[in-house]
Amino acid sequence: MKKISLFLAVLVFSTAAVANVVGTHFENFNPTTNGLDFVTVHSSKTLDPGVFNLGGFGNYSFNSLPFYKAAGVPNTQKFSEPNDKLLSSVAHIGLGISKGWDVGISLPFILDQNVKNNTNLGTFSETGLTEVRMNTKIRLVNEDDWGLAFIGSVNFDRIKNNPFTGSNSGPTFNFEGALDYKIAPRWLLALNAGYRLRDPGNTILDTAVTPMTDQILYSAALAYQWTENGTWMFEAYGSSFTETVNLPTDRKQSNLEALIGYKHMLKPTLALHAGIAAGTYHGLSSPDARIYAGLNWQVGPIWDREPAPVVQEPVVYRAPIEEEEPPSETIVLSSINFSTGVAEMNRHSQAAFAKTTSQLRKNVKTIRKIIVEGHTDNVGKDDYNLKLSDARAKSVQKILLKALPELDSKIHSIGLGENRPIASNDSESGRTKNRRVEIKIYRTE
Repeated sequence: MKKISLFLAVLVFSTAAVANVVGTHFENFNPTTNGLDFVTVHSSKTLDPGVFNLGGFGNYSFNSLPFYKAAGVPNTQKFSEPNDKLLSSVAHIGLGISKGWDVGISLPFILDQNVKNNTNLGTFSETGLTEVRMNTKIRLVNEDDWGLAFIGSVNFDRIKNNPFTGSNSGPTFNFEGALDYKIAPRWLLALNAGYRLRDPGNTILDTAVTPMTDQILYSAALAYQWTENGTWMFEAYGSSFTETVNLPTDRKQSNLEALIGYKHMLKPTLALHAGIAAGTYHGLSSPDARIYAGLNWQVGPIWDREPAPVVQEPVVYRAPIEEEEPPSETIVLSSINFSTGVAEMNRHSQAAFAKTTSQLRKNVKTIRKIIVEGHTDNVGKDDYNLKLSDARAKSVQKILLKALPELDSKIHSIGLGENRPIASNDSESGRTKNRRVEIKIYRTE
């Protein structure tokens, strides 16, 4: 039990989110542990309290290991004739602690390596776990169109006799800031910048390699929500040493890698990732090409520290007399909203809706007809939004039929898609209002 408590204490309090560039074992590809918005670049968002994100990624890269310069050995690597191929994976888990704060841990592995015997390459002596990374993120600003977060991480190198970290090296600490900005309804921009603080060990004899020093970290990402369930991502991540170190390889000391990826939401809580990446120049740890795929699955919340939203009275609009067959009243459920791509209400919304059904029951005998209208925001294609709005209307109709069974033949539903917004779709708050259901009630008197 003491070991478990110690582990949890380190996980929570070790100032840590995963830095974008690992740098100690030639693996720059580093998915975020909370799985939000991007692949390797952080947005300002954090997991909701009590929500776990379970993730696993695999990637296959070639020409990522460095040549050691030696007499008589060509130190060139060709894209068409790769000298090394690495199969790697990373498993991670994130957890929302409270509103605006999450933590996580990731475990990267080398699964297989294929290196030409006639090349003078630095290689791994065996496969397995290369590093343990612990992280946390604290959201500092949360506005409709932009946000800011502090991220920190600590890396524990598990590679023995690693000349790039030195013998008896200490943990590496990373401190970053993440800024995101919604530049258009479907476009999200993120910028990360930070500092890596190293505790290098002693130089390993006969390697002629000086252990790596502190680094500047930088990354950027752009996401385009192509459909309700699909997002394209464009990312770049890199690092530069603050001091010149002796690395007798064919590689430049700084590095920069670019990525193009696609995320598809199989379910509202399950995301499938796939994409390609490559070094923009022959930098340290930058492969000539990389292919990756992975999953992020959100589970929970296993607890709920956030109070339930205040249930507001339904807003009732009396129809103008001049309208053709106007409804007696239209109820807009102001405390009930739908998340993007989701047709079902959450448990808080269901509790709020119970107040509406109770109100309708008081005068149920005067109800001649009820029409339930579903509406969406403008994110996604028109035909998809039409189907989604219909599904949302049907979900409310189902609850009404259960609460008012005597009106079985009098409750109808229709989906109107994005055609009737009640707020601007240029902000998240406006799109939230547009993802709604309206109940139009026709009475006999």
